[in-house]
Amino acid sequence: MARLACLLCSAIVSAACVLCGETAPPATVDPERLRALVRQLGADDYDKRVAAYEELSRAGDAARGVLGAARDTDDAEIRVSVARLLKPFLTRDRANEDWRTIERTFGPLFGARQMALSVEPPAQDATPGAGVEAALEWLAKAQEQDGHWDSRKYGAEEDADIEQTSLALLCFLGAGHTEKVGEHKGNVKRAVAWLAQRMRADGAVVRDGADEPDGLTHALVCLALAEAAGMANRPATKATAQKALNYLTQSHQSGTDDEKGGFGRKPQSSEPELLTTTLAVIAMQSAKVAGLKVPPSSFDGVIRFLDLLEDKAGWRFAPGQQPSPRAGLLGCLSRQFLGWGSEDLYKQAQRAVDGYGDVGTASTDEFHTYVATLVTFQQGGELWQRFDGRMKNSIVQRQERDGPAAGSWSARGPWKGAGRVFATAVNVLCLEVYYRYLQLQP
Repeated sequence: MARLACLLCSAIVSAACVLCGETAPPATVDPERLRALVRQLGADDYDKRVAAYEELSRAGDAARGVLGAARDTDDAEIRVSVARLLKPFLTRDRANEDWRTIERTFGPLFGARQMALSVEPPAQDATPGAGVEAALEWLAKAQEQDGHWDSRKYGAEEDADIEQTSLALLCFLGAGHTEKVGEHKGNVKRAVAWLAQRMRADGAVVRDGADEPDGLTHALVCLALAEAAGMANRPATKATAQKALNYLTQSHQSGTDDEKGGFGRKPQSSEPELLTTTLAVIAMQSAKVAGLKVPPSSFDGVIRFLDLLEDKAGWRFAPGQQPSPRAGLLGCLSRQFLGWGSEDLYKQAQRAVDGYGDVGTASTDEFHTYVATLVTFQQGGELWQRFDGRMKNSIVQRQERDGPAAGSWSARGPWKGAGRVFATAVNVLCLEVYYRYLQLQP
């Protein structure tokens, strides 16, 4: 197997190109030539094995059928190489199926109306002048005078001002800026005030023109206001946050009293799902840390609901759906914020992160990279060490360095329609993971 290890190491660049969507034009698409190359993977001559592997890697989709037919060959050398060559295709298929499920289940998210099924590869050159401070400067300049961030002004396909204002506010709070202290305390105060003005008498935050609140949007508002309340300890902000939390747990959560369940996009939804439930769990936990009153029955309800979504095959976005790596990330994150220890979740977290793909490649996307960042940080150890460096490099390399957009990120791939404020906020939250939340478990 030593020669196999050498082959795989030599071919790593070619494999990375396939996974990132940078497949070069095939040297040939002749099926007989491709079958001959597959046989050559088992050659005694090392150079021939390497040459065959690299040519098959460059052939991209044209080689997929031939590779698939060779998966069960008796030659162990060929079988292992074929499995490695097929992995990018399988990862891409799984990511595409994830996105079809997300589109079908959730519809527009964070301002993105249509979810693309590919992600542009990251830029490769990193230059000085990047990081959280540069991003906060851009966000501060992009904020409107009344305190909100205009999602459509910066590329969103749908009105997502409430969600994106909440995300931007979380970035400033994560860096230590509050309504009382910090260079950007004015930005924080205006954002908190704007969110408070969007709130109805019953505590629900409703988009202009909408008849009812969106659970995902409201959970994000709840999270932002809870963190603002906890950090500044201002009575007015705590009262506003408590009001938002009361609506979330008393009126929006599915079920009643001791029969509470998960959270959905609609109030008292008969179809609760994992994304909104996860954001609600984090909001409730943040509210509890901030000293707000969270009914124990709400935590009990989400635990019951989460138990319905997980089995030996993995996590689902909703009952009856197929397991999904992205759902696995959200499920692990929910469990972490509910107090499960890293030892209890290690296998689930490892499976979710490995299934999600290598950060920064065509199989990953910005929002779920943020979720994966939180999950791996909370898990710590080897899983976090493997993820951390790739996450930072991928994000920092893509940050704008010049012109009016300096410090920000452009939206891409599945979230292209969410715009620049969304992309900037989510990437900042990834870079703040080291100090935004303490590790919940040792």
